[in-house]
Amino acid sequence: MTIGKILNVNEFQMLQDDTPSPFVRESSEEPQFKLPDNTPDLQPKKMQKEIQHHPYIEAVPFKGFRDKLLEYVQKGEETGDYVDEANICNKMYESWGVWGECPWEGRSWEIGESFASEHWFLMNDEMTRLTGGEGKEVWRQSRPGGEFWGK
Repeated sequence: MTIGKILNVNEFQMLQDDTPSPFVRESSEEPQFKLPDNTPDLQPKKMQKEIQHHPYIEAVPFKGFRDKLLEYVQKGEETGDYVDEANICNKMYESWGVWGECPWEGRSWEIGESFASEHWFLMNDEMTRLTGGEGKEVWRQSRPGGEFWGK
């Protein structure tokens, strides 16, 4: 199962700039979108349910990262210093790797150095620990040569 299927967002929708988050309801009459119970790393936090945003944020299994990114984007909109979300998405696409059979788990992800060096302020301890410490070693050992993905 892919993260897109879990989020009920297809590839076409993910590539459209105006696709809304499945967690933000237009009215209180709309049913709340629910994720499967076996996806704790993808479960939305309060900000994800309140601030309209693109669903690419939901696809990242790091709650602290999602909060920091939403705060960063919201602050940019409030101050007029808009965030280049296309740049962030491109850096994620270029330098992040997902390994194993559970892409909805943070421990399956590896964050490349190019993203980390440019967007370090969006990363938190959970993300660094899982992708730069214990998680990275698991995936390095499972690949021939053990190179860091994304170089």
